[in-house]
Amino acid sequence: RILAMGITLAFTGLTATAQGTPDQDARYTAALADIRAEIKLTDAAATMRTLCSEQYGPACYTLGSAYESLTTPDYPSAYTFYDRACQFGDADGCVDQGFLDYSGAAGTVDMAAAVARFRQGCEADNGVGCRNLAYMQKSGTGVPAVDQVAARASYVKGCQLEDAEACFFEGLFARNGTGGPVDDVQAFAAYTKSCASNYADGCNNLGVMYANGAATVQDYTEARRLFEIACAGGDRYGCDNAGDFMREGKGGPLDLATAYARFTTACEADLGEACFQAAYALENGQGVPADAIAARATYETACEIYAYACNNLGVMYRNGRGGPMDEAGARLLYVKACDEGGTMLACDNYADLLQTGDGGPEDPILARTYYEKACEGDNADACNQLGFMTAEGQGGPPDQAQGLTYYARGCELKNGSACSNAAKGYYNGAGVAKDDTMARSLFQTGCDLGDSDACHNLNIAFARGIGGIVDPTAATTAKARACELGREASCGA
Repeated sequence: RILAMGITLAFTGLTATAQGTPDQDARYTAALADIRAEIKLTDAAATMRTLCSEQYGPACYTLGSAYESLTTPDYPSAYTFYDRACQFGDADGCVDQGFLDYSGAAGTVDMAAAVARFRQGCEADNGVGCRNLAYMQKSGTGVPAVDQVAARASYVKGCQLEDAEACFFEGLFARNGTGGPVDDVQAFAAYTKSCASNYADGCNNLGVMYANGAATVQDYTEARRLFEIACAGGDRYGCDNAGDFMREGKGGPLDLATAYARFTTACEADLGEACFQAAYALENGQGVPADAIAARATYETACEIYAYACNNLGVMYRNGRGGPMDEAGARLLYVKACDEGGTMLACDNYADLLQTGDGGPEDPILARTYYEKACEGDNADACNQLGFMTAEGQGGPPDQAQGLTYYARGCELKNGSACSNAAKGYYNGAGVAKDDTMARSLFQTGCDLGDSDACHNLNIAFARGIGGIVDPTAATTAKARACELGREASCGA
C-alpha cells in the first residue's frame, strides 16, 4: 500500500503575476486589492477591463477567473478573457484556457487545443502548465501517442517551477522507472520537495522510502512521522500506512486504538485494504471492543472494493458470526476472493465446500481444480487435500505418485498432516519405492509441526526400529507428544 496515483488537472487561480509598465502594474495591484476587499467593485472591474484592452495580460486573466468564479459560472466569457491573457503573454491564462478546452465547460472539448495551451504555459515557466501537459502526454490525450519520456521531462520541469504535485509525479516516475531509468535518488529528492510543499501524497511516498531504506538509511520513526503528516493532509494511503506502523509498534509505541482510527479514516475514503484492517480489528478486539456484527458489516464494505477481504467475510458467513449462517453465500464470497483477489486461503476454503457439499452440491472435480490453484499459490493445507484427492481418485483418476508429490509440497510448506501422509506413502510404497528411512524422517518432521498422527507413528517407528535404530526414549517422547496433541490412542500405558 504505497502509491496515491492522482490524475487531476488544475487551473491556476485568481491572481496573475504583474508584467506591464509600472503604471499598469500599480493600477492592477490597486484594483485587485479592491476586489479582494470587496469594495469599489464596479470601478475595479472597469480598471481591469481597461487594462485588458491595453493588452495587459494579468488583468485579462483576472477577469476570466472572476467569470469562472461566479455562483453560476460564465465559462464562455471566462474562456474569452483567458484567451486574451494567453495572447498577451500571461501563462496562467494559457493554462486555464487549456483546462476549459479539456473539460469542454465553455462549450467544446478540444484536447489538442488543451495540449497546445498547457505547452504554452509550461514554456512560459508555469508549473501547473507543465504538470497538466505531462498528464496529457502520459495518458495519450490530445497527442499522437502516449509518451512517458516526455511526460517525465514535463514533470521534472514542473517540479523545478515549484509545483508540488509535479514533484510527486517526478518522484513516482523515477521510483517506478517510467519514462526513463529507475532513480531512487531522484525520487527521494522529488518526494522530499513535494512533501515540504504540503502535498500529502508526496509525504506518504517519502515515508515509504524511509520505511524501505530506499536512497536513505532505513528509519521507521521518520516513516511513521511522514505517514501521519500524509494522513492529516488527506492521503488515505498515509492513514493506512500509519495504522500499519501503529498496530505493529514500528517507529514508535504500539497503539492499537489509534491504528484502528487510522484504518477507519482510510476506509471512509474508500481504501478497501484499510476497510479490511478495520474489520479485522473489530473482529478480534484490537484497539476497539470486539464486535462481530460491526466486523461483518465492515468486511461487507471491504469486499465490495477489495476482493481479498471477501475471504474473511466468507468465514463469518460460514460460521454464522455477526449474522446468520449462509454457506451458499460463503461459496460466492470465497470464489470472488480466490478468482478476483488472489487469496489462496479463499481458494482452499471454496474447494473445501465443494468437496464436502456444504452450501451447494458436491463437485469433486471443481474442488480438485481449486485445491490445485491454492497449492500452486503455496497454500499448504490445499496441497495436503489435493494429495489426498489425487491419491484416492476423487475428482479424477487415482494417481498415488502425483498424490505423494502434492503431500511432499504441503510438507515443505510446513503442514504436519501433509508430512505424515507423505511418510505413509514411503512406508507403504504407494506411488514410490518403499523407504522406511524416509518415512521415519517425515514422521519426525510432521510431529515437530504438531501433527498428532505423525507423532503416533513416529513412536511406533522408534519403538520397533522402523527406518532406523530402536530408541525407547525417543519413542516415549513421541508418544507423549501425540497424547498432548489429542491422540487418545497414545495416552496411557
